[in-house]
Amino acid sequence: QQFDQIEQLWVQYRDIYSKDYTLENARVVLDYNTRILAACNDAVVLLEEYATQNQDAGDAKTSKDDLRLGAIINMSGRQRMISQRMLLYAVAVNYDLGNQEENLTQLRKAIQEFNRNRRVLSLLSKNDKEAIVQHELIDKHWKKLEHLLDQCLEQETEASIRRKMLEEALTTSEAVLFASDELVFIYERLQG
Repeated sequence: QQFDQIEQLWVQYRDIYSKDYTLENARVVLDYNTRILAACNDAVVLLEEYATQNQDAGDAKTSKDDLRLGAIINMSGRQRMISQRMLLYAVAVNYDLGNQEENLTQLRKAIQEFNRNRRVLSLLSKNDKEAIVQHELIDKHWKKLEHLLDQCLEQETEASIRRKMLEEALTTSEAVLFASDELVFIYERLQG
């Protein structure tokens, strides 16, 4: 049922996304992006609950360590999405798409979640040398991205300068995305 909801939202999203670019379409894309994300997150929560219930029911194939590592992989994968989500809301704020107060709130929530997850993941006892090096790389790119996001949201800065900072943030977010992606692969290898 949850996957049917995601599929329906995705079909509607693809239809809107394929239309000509307009300010109104950009606002609708932003709205659907938020709705699809929520529906996908709900699906992941349901899958994690299912895995936990099966483990508790005596499924010998699924250990508690596997479930914990699965949650770690999910969190590290979510970091990729959050890195892109921050930029989506930064663009929305800078180009006045939709409800600005809501856009700022969502951007701040994404930054907080990214920072919280980053701290949790970097402190894991399962981190091997390769994971530690990858965390250091993510931190390096993240510090730059966080600074750029702050700059492009600074209302007292001229709009053209904020947008230039946003362009640089878009490039830097790719580095965060690729480094986060590699971290997911590292954790998947640890799972075996």
